[in-house]
Amino acid sequence: MARTENVVVVTINYRLGVFGFLDLPGLSRQGAGNYGLLDQQAALRWTQRNIRAFGGDAGRVTIAGESAGGHSVCALLASPPARGLFAGAIIQSGGCPSLTTAQALAKGKDYATAAGCSDPATTVVSCLRAKPTSELLGAGGGFTGGILTGVLPVSGVPELPLAPSVAVRTGRIHNVPLLIGSTRDEVRQWALPFANATREQYERAVRLEFGPRSADAVLAHYPYSAYDRPYVGTYAISALWDDSSLFYGLGGCQYQNLTAQFAARQSRTHFYQFDDPHPPTLATTPAGFDSGAPHAGELGYLWPMETSKLQTPEQRQLSTAMVGYWGAFVKHANPTTAGLAAWPSYRSGKYMSLLPGDDSQALKSEVYADRHQCSFWNSVSYDWLTTNPDRLAAQAGVPTS
Repeated sequence: MARTENVVVVTINYRLGVFGFLDLPGLSRQGAGNYGLLDQQAALRWTQRNIRAFGGDAGRVTIAGESAGGHSVCALLASPPARGLFAGAIIQSGGCPSLTTAQALAKGKDYATAAGCSDPATTVVSCLRAKPTSELLGAGGGFTGGILTGVLPVSGVPELPLAPSVAVRTGRIHNVPLLIGSTRDEVRQWALPFANATREQYERAVRLEFGPRSADAVLAHYPYSAYDRPYVGTYAISALWDDSSLFYGLGGCQYQNLTAQFAARQSRTHFYQFDDPHPPTLATTPAGFDSGAPHAGELGYLWPMETSKLQTPEQRQLSTAMVGYWGAFVKHANPTTAGLAAWPSYRSGKYMSLLPGDDSQALKSEVYADRHQCSFWNSVSYDWLTTNPDRLAAQAGVPTS
C-alpha cells in the first residue's frame, strides 16, 4: 500500500487482555478498563506531531482495524478525547460492542479470583501487580482466552461516555468518512465444534440461544436438512450466525443495519463484502471442510502475509484492486479509483462485492439483504450476545473431535 498508493503506513502496539482492558475497584478511574484504547489515542497524538517528518499529512490520517481492531476503530469514533486525531476510518469485520462499567467490574473480579487474588486481607490490585506476567496471562477469566473476549472497551467513563453502538445510533460520533465491511463467511471456522452435531443437538443449541420466542422460527429458516454433509452442523449453525450477526456482531444483517446508521450521519460511508469463496488460509481445518470466505480471510489481500504467496492470478488481481480501493479512500475519502469498478456510497443503496479477477461489482443493498435473509432477521426478537462455540456445543451435548 505504501509503495503503490503513496501513503504513509503507521502500525502501532497497544496493551491487550488483562493489561489493556481490566477494570477493578482500586484502579484509577481515569482509563480503567480502557488502557488499550488510551494507548491507541497516544499513538494517534504521536502521529499528529510527527507524521510530517515522514512525508505524511496530519490532516488526512485514516485509522483502520480488523476484528478487535475494528471494534477499537468504532470506539475511537465515539471517544471524545480522540476528536481531531483522524480524518477517516476503516472498519473490517469489527462492530461496536462494549461493556458497561458494571459488566467490566464483574468480569475483572472473576479474573482476579482466577488469578488467586480474592483474599480480602490484601487489595486485589496490589496482589495482581505482585504476580509475574506469565501467571497473569495464564489466569484466564475471559482475558487471555476465547475469541475477542479480552479486548472489549468499557463505556460510561470519560474516554467513552456512551456505548459505541449507542453513539452510532444517535449520531454522537466523530463525523468522518468511513469504509466498512466484512467477509461472507465470518464465523464458519469458529463453528467447527459443531462438526459432529446431530440434528437433535443442533436444534438444542438453537433453542439455547434463541429461547421459546424465536427458536422455532429460526429452525424453520435454517433446518438441519438444508446443509451439506459432512460438517452439516457446522454449516447450519454458522449460516444463522453469519446472517443474524449474533456472533459478536460480525457480518450479516446487524452489520448492514450498523452501516445504515453510519450512512445516515455521514454521506461518505462505503460498504463491502469480501466474497472470494476460497481465499488462501494457513488455518488447520478437517479434510473436505469448506471454510468459505472466513474471518480475516481478506487480510492477505491488503498486507503482505504468508497467505498472499498462495493466491491464484485472479486472487492477486483482486488483491491489487483492494489495495487500490483502500489507498484511494485514504487519499480522497472515496474508494473509487481509475481502472476499477466504481464504488458508490452506501447512501446510493449499493455495496461492493469483492471477487477474484475483475468480477468485483457494486450491487444493490437488497442483494446483500436477500443473501443474509435480513427480512427475517430484522423481524425476529432475539438478544445480541457473544457466543462461545465450545461452551454452546458442550451444553447441547455435541461430542468433541
